[in-house]
Amino acid sequence: MFSVRRLRAGYPSFILLASLLLVSATLTAEAQKSPTPSAPPVTPLVSVPANTSLAAKAPGTPGYGLQVTSSTGKYIFSNLCFHPSTNKPTAQMYRIVGPAGMGPYRIGAAIGVHPARPNDENPWEHASYFYVDKADDGSPAKKAGLDNKLWISTVDGSNFGWNLNALIWHITNSPVIVVDGVRMVASFTPHKVLHITTTKIETPVDPGDGNLEYPRADEADTVLQTWVRDGQTWKDLLILRSKTDRFAPFAFELAGRKLWVVRVQLDPTVQKEGSQPTYALEFWKEDPLTGPIRTGILEVWQIPEDGHQSGRVLRIEDRWYLLKNSELNRDSGRLISFEIEPWKADIDSLLSGANLAMELGPQTTSAHEESLEQWSNDALVEWKTRTLPVLLKTEDAPALEDQVIRIEKGMLSLDLQIRGMRQRLDDLARAKAAQQAQANMPGGNQTAPAPAAGTADSQALADLLDQRKAILQAVLGSTKQALAQVRR
Repeated sequence: MFSVRRLRAGYPSFILLASLLLVSATLTAEAQKSPTPSAPPVTPLVSVPANTSLAAKAPGTPGYGLQVTSSTGKYIFSNLCFHPSTNKPTAQMYRIVGPAGMGPYRIGAAIGVHPARPNDENPWEHASYFYVDKADDGSPAKKAGLDNKLWISTVDGSNFGWNLNALIWHITNSPVIVVDGVRMVASFTPHKVLHITTTKIETPVDPGDGNLEYPRADEADTVLQTWVRDGQTWKDLLILRSKTDRFAPFAFELAGRKLWVVRVQLDPTVQKEGSQPTYALEFWKEDPLTGPIRTGILEVWQIPEDGHQSGRVLRIEDRWYLLKNSELNRDSGRLISFEIEPWKADIDSLLSGANLAMELGPQTTSAHEESLEQWSNDALVEWKTRTLPVLLKTEDAPALEDQVIRIEKGMLSLDLQIRGMRQRLDDLARAKAAQQAQANMPGGNQTAPAPAAGTADSQALADLLDQRKAILQAVLGSTKQALAQVRR
């Protein structure tokens, strides 16, 4: 999926300055001549591997990406990951800003954008326009008469949707530009048209000399959108990610077949400030290095908040496994060791009323716990049917007494867990209802956040533990009957 977001910056957009439009100190003799006016160059939309130092500036420091140049600028496509619930791929698009995101031409001026403020009392604030913050002495802009008193309405007949980055891209790829605007002088505003011959820098810019920003929602041109939707683009991105040391797939054997596992950071763009990064293990049935974007992914397992420690359980294709060993390269973070084995529920723990959440570690959702408890209930039913009858025939009275005590204590423990969970869910529902009622009252708070449920609580999980209790009741009845027979 192609994700675009609005520009995030630490300063108001209306004073955003394109200071890097200033003329480079070194110019070629040819560039200082007035070139013949021509249309801006059109660069074919062909992707190349992004500069690693530039790609590392994306959230999560991925260090890889596909770089493309379209009619509206230069972009990097990176941060490929797969959703833990749907297994669908997602990635992020970033615009390159700064020298690495510009063409070879300069006008020697810093330009800003003023967005329209129709609600402002000052009528001069109602219009959108570009403005000059600074023009260097001797620069093409200064020589042409471009200064801070000119409100720019169009450049080469376009206002670029008042997108400053799009304007910068156009100017830095144009040997000649035509600036149209009004000059604010005293109480009148004479129309002004300036023809500016730009200068071409002699030394190519460092491809890593820039920063990455989210493009505006309306910024991606049709050609760029088509490129992003192309399956080959995603295949190339997967291959490029897999060739990056940090995301190199680790091959291992499981149930007689070869699989690959990759440790990735889940969408770092939605990570809350101050929170820890969220990681996941991607399991592949085909080698990611060959780019099987549509057919290769098998399972995505979100790693617990405190890391994936040995002894924890994880699920692959509805089967549960015990993590025996997992090791990362200290320098790159690449997975260099990974070993799992089929996990079997500890029946004695289940008979004692254990909630298996501890086997998972801290979770952000109850979905995994529900799946694990369902699997454990199934395992307990199978044990009750196939193993328990044999045990009841061979155990002596003390062992059966211990079993009865264990199960009765387990049922009491389960009862408390279920009651507590349902009480918390009821409290949450009442709090939400009270908040809604308060919000609907005149003058009520319409924006207060709703109370959040505990990640370990859900009606489905309570129902599963209720089922566990019913299974234990049946086991208890059989055990008591066997104990009575042994005591005769």
